[in-house]
Amino acid sequence: LRSKPIKIRKFINEKQYSKKIKEKKQVSHSYYLIGFKTANINDKDSHILDLVSVILGYGQSSRLFNEIRMKRGLSYNVGCVHDCNKTYGYFAAYVSTENKKVDLCKKLILKEFKLENLNEQEIEDAKKLLEGTRLLKNEDTRELAVSLGHWEFFKCDAREFYNYIKRIKDVTKKDILRVVKKYFNEKYTEVLISNN
Repeated sequence: LRSKPIKIRKFINEKQYSKKIKEKKQVSHSYYLIGFKTANINDKDSHILDLVSVILGYGQSSRLFNEIRMKRGLSYNVGCVHDCNKTYGYFAAYVSTENKKVDLCKKLILKEFKLENLNEQEIEDAKKLLEGTRLLKNEDTRELAVSLGHWEFFKCDAREFYNYIKRIKDVTKKDILRVVKKYFNEKYTEVLISNN
């Protein structure tokens, strides 16, 4: 059998707009998500946004975890996700909390998205965490094969996989603040699932 080239749609270059979705369901807590349209995987901003997601919402040292869970006790489940491929890119924060606390959580999330008082140690810690997580994950040969296949499919060159950590190490504070200003604006989508 001969392999056939896979057709991939082009990046959806639509204008970002504000959108609010609310659903009522029988849930014990309200689930809130706020997201922004960002860059595709081939954009130079993509790996910078990966680092931003670690600073904001990955693990117990992240800004959102400290501000929303540790400092204020508003939620046990809070974090960020950055996802992208050739056809799309998005960055979102999520939180599970009481319905009456959703507005406060939203306010805190948007404040943290500005990354005020970002310091070099915070950036360096995030780089080490991202590198360590990646290295541990890819010690498993199956995971490594999946990762290489992912990069070959979306970036058309699996060798780019091995340059990723170097690109992360080269990210500066100026780079981070630039992408934050570029993508995290007033045009966001928010989704709320609540019991009232």
